[in-house]
Amino acid sequence: VRGGNMGNNLITLDGVPVYGYSHLLGLTTIIPQDAMSESSLLKGGFDGGSSNFTAGHLKITTRDPSRERFRMSAALNNFLASLSVESPISDKMSFMLSGRISPLAWEYKAVRGMLPDLLGGFEDFGAGVGDLYGKFRWQTGKRSVLNASFLGSMDGYSFDSKSSYEGISYRNDEKMGWNNIIGTVNWHIDGNRSFMDLRASVNRYTSSQEQRKYYRGVWNHLTLLSSLTEYMLSFDRTESLFKAFKMDYGTKLRLAEFAPGQVASLNNRSNSFLGTVYLQGRYDIENRLSARATV
Repeated sequence: VRGGNMGNNLITLDGVPVYGYSHLLGLTTIIPQDAMSESSLLKGGFDGGSSNFTAGHLKITTRDPSRERFRMSAALNNFLASLSVESPISDKMSFMLSGRISPLAWEYKAVRGMLPDLLGGFEDFGAGVGDLYGKFRWQTGKRSVLNASFLGSMDGYSFDSKSSYEGISYRNDEKMGWNNIIGTVNWHIDGNRSFMDLRASVNRYTSSQEQRKYYRGVWNHLTLLSSLTEYMLSFDRTESLFKAFKMDYGTKLRLAEFAPGQVASLNNRSNSFLGTVYLQGRYDIENRLSARATV
């Protein structure tokens, strides 16, 4: 959005940033469709609780599991196979579980055997792609709900190709991948003229790349690893003071542990702490006027 890079465009799942958000090199997201309730793309006019970024914000909200009956669904295409279940546990508790896996590696082997010249110089191709999402919902009171969710994803790819030097053929290997683990607990309370959210989350993202290549008579081996672990605690409250005027306020504390670009024994680690406090007034007349002031 407006020339922003990945560091400027934020993607969140129930308020938690998702850093390695894609499967299959950008073909689809790591978030199962069955888990989504709604999404919105904001290109400006950000809320105070959205923290400090400059380009765009894609907000994805998950839906609540059914408290009425058991449901199951499955889907299959040439990129992903999925299975989802949801069920009530009691009159106040319910859960959902959704998992997906990619059959690309098996499809490659089938195509490679039938049409060996179709896929160019690849000697072999491997893909380990999948995700698992789960959500537990507990109606703790008449106006309070506790949600706990988990999202894990993996993308791993390997490519084997041949190169030659002075008439001798060599086999080169290349691997790449990324993984996400996100755990979130959210407590939501509705008041007479207000509502409040208290959220805690742990978010870990890792990426890796490995190359083993014979080039001009020399074997070259490169391994590059990066990781980010983020702990976040936030409090948000909205109060309706008048019919069209609302007051929002809250705070967010975020501790991040970075380990970017690890090569062999070289390990660069650093920490950062970000604290945010905001106060916001909103005046909304539906479909006519919206004004917002934020500090």
